[in-house]
Amino acid sequence: MIDDCSPDKTFQKAEGYSRKNKKSNLTVLYNPVNQGYGGNQKIGYHYAIQNNFDVVVLLHGDGQYAPEHLCQMINPILKGEADAVFGSRMIHKWKALKGKMPFYKWIG
Repeated sequence: MIDDCSPDKTFQKAEGYSRKNKKSNLTVLYNPVNQGYGGNQKIGYHYAIQNNFDVVVLLHGDGQYAPEHLCQMINPILKGEADAVFGSRMIHKWKALKGKMPFYKWIG
């Protein structure tokens, strides 16, 4: 998990959760300067490569993507059935708009 310089103590809360629940498989990183969408991704991918991660998941923290689908997306990779799995809010015609995607982005 990467906190990209948020002011809401996300990093401290995630670190506390990890320690309290003994989640040794939860890595929490903090960017002291906001890196923006692409910069934050690059930092995460670089960290994953440097630490020999088997699987990397990009999941936005704004609730527009459903974390309950992560297992079904990761399993084909873990089973050797896929090298990459991608999800999309656009598969079902109107779901992105119901999820508060602006119309101009939906038509673009």
